[in-house]
Amino acid sequence: MKKPLAFLILSGFLIGGLYPSPQSDAFAVADDGKLIVSYDASSLVKKDGTYWIWGGYGMPSVPTQLHGIADAKQALGNRYFSKTDGTLWHWQKSQGSSNDYEMREIEGIREPLEVLEYSESGGRALALDHDGNVFRLNNGKAGAPLYGIDRVKRITSYSDPKFRKDMFVFLKHDGTVWRSDSSFTNFAQATEVEEAAHVDTDGRSSVAADNDGGLWYWDSSSAPLRFKSVKNVKEVYLVNRSILAITQSGDFLQVAIPSEPLKANVSFKRWDTGVTGAVKGENHLILQKADGTLWGWGANDHNELGYGDGWNRLVTVPVHAPIEIVLNGESIPLSNGVMTRYGQSFVPLRSVFEKLGAEVTWDGQAKVATLARDATTTSEPVVMRFNFKTLGVTLNDVPVQLPSPAGVLSSNGSTYLPLRFISEAFGAKVEWVKTDGKILIEMA
Repeated sequence: MKKPLAFLILSGFLIGGLYPSPQSDAFAVADDGKLIVSYDASSLVKKDGTYWIWGGYGMPSVPTQLHGIADAKQALGNRYFSKTDGTLWHWQKSQGSSNDYEMREIEGIREPLEVLEYSESGGRALALDHDGNVFRLNNGKAGAPLYGIDRVKRITSYSDPKFRKDMFVFLKHDGTVWRSDSSFTNFAQATEVEEAAHVDTDGRSSVAADNDGGLWYWDSSSAPLRFKSVKNVKEVYLVNRSILAITQSGDFLQVAIPSEPLKANVSFKRWDTGVTGAVKGENHLILQKADGTLWGWGANDHNELGYGDGWNRLVTVPVHAPIEIVLNGESIPLSNGVMTRYGQSFVPLRSVFEKLGAEVTWDGQAKVATLARDATTTSEPVVMRFNFKTLGVTLNDVPVQLPSPAGVLSSNGSTYLPLRFISEAFGAKVEWVKTDGKILIEMA
């Protein structure tokens, strides 16, 4: 007879990780023709092999391409990604630059499956390869596989307040769970839990989904409680003192953890449908739907949700699509990615328009952006003004009513203007290639 999911305590603390490394079914590289083939809590890979990032202090507010990468395979989280040749790479911002990035290959490991960083300042991390071997990464190199643990499926970590040290939990392919401290010299099996398909913790409580789709909850003072109000759960997370569950049918469910004990028949709120998987960040969740689009839920103080507005969310919001701007065949780097609002694409003020021959000026006191281009042999002079106070737009001093509630946007300190309207006013031809996530601009 199958044993119920048992109450599991590791070194006096709950199993799991404060925020697990981004390994989930959602990270499987797709082969279905969709635009996004791999993603984690703050980056993604498009089907053309380009790599995109967002979220975090001083980082882009919406998916923004890291130029120079055309062979990315998998987004691994913690600023790591793999390439199609099986190599592992790490990126970071260049010193003294807000828009430039440095990338380096991590030597000694092939075909990485996930990376869990546990010492950001020291550059230390654990990496899992497709064979289930676990490697320690230190300052750009991988050592030999850890001795005493193999056939690993997923790695998580948590902070042990009693002993004031980090602990690591390894879920193996055979369903067993093992733990170790950061010395990685002693791996102890946790026999208290059996046949758990997914486990998470926030340090105060733990949740788990078993192989039958049952959802369990427990904390340090109570035995596991199996909920009767939800079934067929395949993934479960704890974020901002809420239990978040994804069912086999694609429902995204949530219930807040109250101060009093939870009941087995507690009602879950359904926030979305059609969800195929999710990845947990520190205080947010990025979900993918069956149509391939990404959605965010939770804390958004530093634009972790990729929506561009910085507001925390208790409803799902769409992560902006990774849209590349190509001008006369040249891919244009952006300081902050394309935002789509009201059926229009908006881009940062100085990103493209100077390349279209415009002189761009900004009146900080009046909050007016002016784009001007002299007459050419084929066109008259053009002057456009965008007033960020009144949201008014003029073309050669004539008011223009754009097909949207606003002709201007701001996000993460960037001033955004409508791409198609400006490009076509300058005589350019604009084409939207939805299947590739590209906007093609041709300018004579």
